[in-house]
Amino acid sequence: MEDLQLLRDYAEQRSDRAFTDLVTRHINFVYSTALRVVHETHLAEDVTQLVFIKLARKARSLRHGTVLTGWLYRTTHFVSQTVLRSDWRRRKREYVAMQFTETNRDSESVWKEVAPLLEQAMTQLRQADQDALLLRFFSGKSLREIGEALGVSDDTAQKRINRALEKMRAYFVNHGVVASADAIAPAISAHAIQAAPVGLASNLVTASLTAGSGTTVGGTTVSILKAMTVAKLKTTTAGITAAAIVLLTGAGVAVRMQRATPQAGAVIATPPSNAPFIMRGVVRKPDGKPLPGALVRVAMIGAMVRLYEITNSLPANARVSNISVVTGDDGTFTVALLSAPPERKAVVAVNHDTGYAIATADQLSSNPEIVLQPWGRIEGVLRIGKSPGTNQLVNIGIWGSQETYEWMLVSHAQSVRTDANGRFVFSRVAPGDVWLTRSVVVRPGEGRQSGHRYVKVTPGDHVQVQLGGVGRTIIGRVDWISPPKAAAEEPSNSNDKLVFYGSMHARERHGMRPPRGWRDMSVEEKRRYVREWRDSPEGELFKREVRNYEFPVQPDGTFRVEDVLPGNYSMQVRADAQLPKGQRPRLAAMVEIQVDVPEMSADDADELIDLGTLSPARLQP
Repeated sequence: MEDLQLLRDYAEQRSDRAFTDLVTRHINFVYSTALRVVHETHLAEDVTQLVFIKLARKARSLRHGTVLTGWLYRTTHFVSQTVLRSDWRRRKREYVAMQFTETNRDSESVWKEVAPLLEQAMTQLRQADQDALLLRFFSGKSLREIGEALGVSDDTAQKRINRALEKMRAYFVNHGVVASADAIAPAISAHAIQAAPVGLASNLVTASLTAGSGTTVGGTTVSILKAMTVAKLKTTTAGITAAAIVLLTGAGVAVRMQRATPQAGAVIATPPSNAPFIMRGVVRKPDGKPLPGALVRVAMIGAMVRLYEITNSLPANARVSNISVVTGDDGTFTVALLSAPPERKAVVAVNHDTGYAIATADQLSSNPEIVLQPWGRIEGVLRIGKSPGTNQLVNIGIWGSQETYEWMLVSHAQSVRTDANGRFVFSRVAPGDVWLTRSVVVRPGEGRQSGHRYVKVTPGDHVQVQLGGVGRTIIGRVDWISPPKAAAEEPSNSNDKLVFYGSMHARERHGMRPPRGWRDMSVEEKRRYVREWRDSPEGELFKREVRNYEFPVQPDGTFRVEDVLPGNYSMQVRADAQLPKGQRPRLAAMVEIQVDVPEMSADDADELIDLGTLSPARLQP
């Protein structure tokens, strides 16, 4: 297939196979180009990964007639130059983690915020706009199919979808949820449709046919109930064609399964002897006693676990997005998968009022014992400068990496709002290293996490913290004069009113250096090495160095960054081109500088650091 057809299949039909074919076809070309520019294999690998991330994000916006090889070549050069300018060795862990956080927010956190408002927002739309959204994001139809169904052109269908998304975004903003249309769309696509329980369709068909003999309303209802009961009792293992089978031991244990992977799992009584991948374990309380009734959820690539979203109580309306079981009377559980996860990357997360634990498949194979750690608690106050941070969103999360994949597959992110005095409470926190941030709206419809205060939470510990309120205040001004444009360039107003926003990333001095033989280490060996390094004295220094600040730039060009701690930072101020609706924005202008924030004394705590005027450079499309 042609490159653009594969890209279109990925963008419109979410075809992972199409994107995999594209990567396989072009990865050697991209890697070789990057290697010639950066002259180092590790950096070339990073560049290659980021180029294909950009390709995935821009899949919808590449125009017909684009030569993908040329686009990949130019993008590889741009990313390579950015890597070389930005001291990528220091920032690559942070950048990958931030990319993951943004992607996760798009597909997970945004949905959690908009879901309670979705139905009401839909009722505010005209029927034509409703139909367009339902066909696109609920039914997964292509623009051509939508156009045919509505009797309009593809372009008109796209405009109708964009208009409806913008109306929904405005509704969410008015109700306290800040998210861009580009974040809302994939969140709805990924989560709006949940897989029905296994066997429900066949049960309903049987019930409907059986109920045909009922002659009264009451009689029909009774017939349906009887038929559904009979159909449920007749459910056997005949439908074992799914990607996962959930098993457990112990009597009287409830099992609940909902959308976990593209196909739902089937519950059977005994493990198949030929199952290619089985995870077994026993969950124990901190005192060593077996724990019955603990919720055990399985996370794999493409099926994350949101640790704090539900508890082990499993109410009838709980939304479990992955495979789950409940431990038996003796604390044991078994999960058998019909296909082994890539590189054995499967994780179980245990959530109970008693405590929390996660374990990888490799850990379980060597030691099936899982001992819970008691939850911690964080209480704090947010300050912005000298004022309490009232009604602000405070977040906690952990710092994952490709090696510590258990922290990537099990999301530890959660958010709370501060009260009138800036106070906030996280009543249940998994023990370990966490970072506190506050959400900052850097431009209309886009919020980012800023601050990154490191906190170590020990099992059962109650931690009191202050977020913000210390550090220096940085001010400056962006001077932007729209350059003259040739007639063949973008519409005349595309760059006249750029919306600038900025970020500051600390330059860490204690980043991990891979040991000799790193490339030959197994996945589990790399995971253990990184975990051990994180707990080393060097790793502890690194954790305290990790922080970034996000900030908006006002319409008059001024900006202000509060509570910046001492250190050396790389600051970027950038803006996206204002392109016609339906096209994704591209980076139009940027300036990058180094900022040194000295240690404070009592005399200069209130002194502003004025960066003066910054003049961004225009970037060519």
